[in-house]
Amino acid sequence: MAGQKRGRHLLVSLINMRLVFKQLQAVPVIGNLSKIYFMNLLRISVFTAVIVFIISYHPQSQARAAFIKPESVLLQVLEGNKPLTVFFAEVRVSVYDPEAFAPLDEESNLNLQPYEIKEKSYFQQVVFIRDEFVSIQTMDDSGNPMHIYIHEIGGATLSKSLSSQRFFSSEDVQFPAIILFTKHLSLLSISLEEMGIDHTQLQISHQKYLIHYLIGNEENHLRVDTNSFKALGINRQIQIDGRYYPMTIVFSDWDEKRQAIPLTTRFYVKSRLFKEISIEKIRFRGISTQRNAILKKYKYLLKADYPFSASTNWGQ
Repeated sequence: MAGQKRGRHLLVSLINMRLVFKQLQAVPVIGNLSKIYFMNLLRISVFTAVIVFIISYHPQSQARAAFIKPESVLLQVLEGNKPLTVFFAEVRVSVYDPEAFAPLDEESNLNLQPYEIKEKSYFQQVVFIRDEFVSIQTMDDSGNPMHIYIHEIGGATLSKSLSSQRFFSSEDVQFPAIILFTKHLSLLSISLEEMGIDHTQLQISHQKYLIHYLIGNEENHLRVDTNSFKALGINRQIQIDGRYYPMTIVFSDWDEKRQAIPLTTRFYVKSRLFKEISIEKIRFRGISTQRNAILKKYKYLLKADYPFSASTNWGQ
């Protein structure tokens, strides 16, 4: 990681030297040195910096990645999220049409404004107790339930559409960052596998001056910042009308109190926005009350097949 930081610092130095070079073109004489002589010295300095930069920053860092264990990176991600144990969030989900201006099968380099399908937007209430309980209640603009998802770690899972007008699958209603809020590497590994991400692989990605760890391969991976070990997003393949397309999930705007929680999550298919999750309210107290209220509200669905616990252990 020291080599990565050195490469980043060298890149900044190169940018600064180029700015100085442009400024010197307007200077007739600098002290006793002629302008031509000084600029030649500057060119030599820039050339030397470029050589050092290439040596330290060349994408052969995949070889260096062999010395970094994927589980070590994932453990650092979990350690950063460790303070987050419970939360209740009110969420707004906006839906966009990725084919409003061109079919997904057609390549488009146009930077067009995303077209929001406002009648498709909906709200969610998320109750989270680490390594114990998750519920996601999906509602329309009027507060009418359209889907309920309840999951106890190591226990039962209920996922049911409640509206005859609109169908939701379990994946449709998920809050993807939740998989990162566990204490256990085994649970995170299982969640990544369910997304088609191989948690035993690690690569190092270079994009301009940014360096990221990729847990997985080029197509399916968890993207992690190399400095903060914050998970920045997920790439995976999704199936639409029988065909597979690349989907990118981007986490941003982290909550000030609990830096683990991204307040905004955007979903892109072939680089086109199609869904945005925005947390409008969040709190970290009274979570047991919210949990009990959800179980009571949907008690009529919780038959013998869904033996949810009546108490909270808090898993801390």
